[in-house]
Amino acid sequence: MTISIGNRNDAKIIGGGLQSAPSWYATKSYPIDTHNWFVQSRPVVADQSPIEVIGFAVVLYDPLNKYDVQYYSSSAVGAGQPQGSASVTVPSPYVLVGGGFSTDEFIAGSHPSNTAWTADFTVSPLSGFSEDGVIAYAVGLKANDGSTIQNHISSSTQQASSVGQTIGSYAQASSNYRTTGGGMIVVNSIVSSTYPFSWNVWYGAVNSYALPALELVYNVAVSVTPAQSSTPTQQQCHGVSLVQTQQNSWNGGSQWGVNIVNSNSQALTRVILCTSKSLLIFSIWQVSMV
Repeated sequence: MTISIGNRNDAKIIGGGLQSAPSWYATKSYPIDTHNWFVQSRPVVADQSPIEVIGFAVVLYDPLNKYDVQYYSSSAVGAGQPQGSASVTVPSPYVLVGGGFSTDEFIAGSHPSNTAWTADFTVSPLSGFSEDGVIAYAVGLKANDGSTIQNHISSSTQQASSVGQTIGSYAQASSNYRTTGGGMIVVNSIVSSTYPFSWNVWYGAVNSYALPALELVYNVAVSVTPAQSSTPTQQQCHGVSLVQTQQNSWNGGSQWGVNIVNSNSQALTRVILCTSKSLLIFSIWQVSMV
């Protein structure tokens, strides 16, 4: 499923994720380009009934083109191995703001360091080896006007007490940062969901298949210090209802100069707007039956 904001010149996708049932596992969540983010989930057992999968995109509203977004990727082939990993670094002056993954196996990790993103895979206990491997994606952000971007990585841990247990964990950023991406590391667990829960929280959910089983959820958030200004940035967040029409555009008129209009998605349900003197980020999501 592709989450799209259309062919716009005033916004850029900088992150994304997905939510699915515990009996399904996430295999893909990555950027296609600045207007499209792709997600995929598969059933653990074949021939399961269709379920609702929700895809998310974190979008930077940038009508003045103050920011440049770049995507980076690196792959690791399976080569008959039961697990493996790929890592990609965001070069300076870009700042790591998020990342993603693509595999046909179980994702064992999709997680940040200060400047790099790593994706890990592990095979199903039934298959025993992989030829497909994994691709790691990193999202880099740079301010064109000389403003300083800082990223902040937070995490939280949850451990399962029994096999087959579904556990979830929330990683929260500090109040002056806005969530742009997130991920996780898991042990003996299947990842079903990893997505932006709110303007400063990232959520991950897994289902354990052996003990010990745990998940470590990461939140990547950013703050911006405007160029040539020592004034602290004042940030506020608002929920905004979506307007669905036959058009595919954002029109001025709200307090922040943005209304969301998207006719391509059948079930876009909510937008979270976060604004500051130099940064406006919102998340959108759409529902698909798979």
